This record gives sequence, C-alpha cells and structure tokens, in this order.
Amino acid sequence: VNGISVKGEDKTAIAKMIQEAEGSVKLGFNVLHAEIIDGHTLDIALKKMKHRVVESITTETADALGLSRAILCNDLLLQKLNRLEQCSQLYKKLIKHLSALLNSHYHIAKTQKEFGDLFCQIAARESSTTTNKALLTFGNMHRTIEKHTVKSIIHFITLLFFEFDIQQTVPFRIYHSDL
Repeated sequence: VNGISVKGEDKTAIAKMIQEAEGSVKLGFNVLHAEIIDGHTLDIALKKMKHRVVESITTETADALGLSRAILCNDLLLQKLNRLEQCSQLYKKLIKHLSALLNSHYHIAKTQKEFGDLFCQIAARESSTTTNKALLTFGNMHRTIEKHTVKSIIHFITLLFFEFDIQQTVPFRIYHSDL
C-alpha cells in the first residue's frame, strides 16, 4: 500500500493504512507466473480468492476498487435468487405434504365406505325393522361421506396438479368408479 509492504499484516491493519492515506492510494502486488496447463485451475482459485476479498468489504469499496461483483455471494440479485429458490423449495415441500394429506383422506374415505358396507350387511341380517332401518341409514351415510370425500379430493387434485401446471405425478389413482 503506497510502497509499504503489508506482508503478515491482518486485514484491519491494511484497511486502516488505506483509510489513513491521503490522496490516491497505490496498491502494489507480486505478479504470479503460471503455466498454461495450470491456468484453468489457477483462474478458479484466483476467482475464489477475489470473491472472498470482495465479500468482506462493502459494495462501495468494491465498486471504488473496480472489482466486479456480478457473480459474488453478496450480490443483491443472487440473494434474491436464493430467496426465490428457498420459496420454491418451500412450495414443493408444501405440495408434497398436501398430496400426502390428500392420500390419507382418500384412504380414510375408503375405510368409511367399508364401514358403510359392513353396516348395510349387518342391517340385512337384522330381524328388527327399526334396527334394520337405523343400520341401513347409518351405512348409507358412511357411503355418502365416502362419495363426497372422493369428489372433494378429485377437485383438490385437479386444482393442485393441473391448474398450477405442476410437473408431478399424482401419488395415487382415483378411478371414475370411485365417484
């Protein structure tokens, strides 16, 4: 910095030297000679080093030094992209959870139908007409609950997977005979 060697100094001491300098600051560095074969890996290493340097300084300082910040981690566009990717992952997890929830409701609906079938079978064997009628009504209600649940599940599936054009397969199949 202005002809003074900073070898072994920490970055706060170097920053203080730069801030205390009056007028323009001249930064000197050693030229690194590398073979052409090692050029690609050296280029990557130097870019990583540049990223680390620019990450630790403010945006104004980086701009004043002429360091490109287009692809650095503290770049605002990259931060926005990371936030959007996090939101995307959240929505994917939410859709996965919702499809598992719909799958569970579907299996509960099938269980309701089985209960309804059992109550209707018991009603067919019952000799008392009032008990027969009560069990038959109860069984038919369970079957109706199953039909309405399956219809609402199909509505949610079409809304979830087809309205929003999500590229994902339905985790279970509902046939038209289930309606």
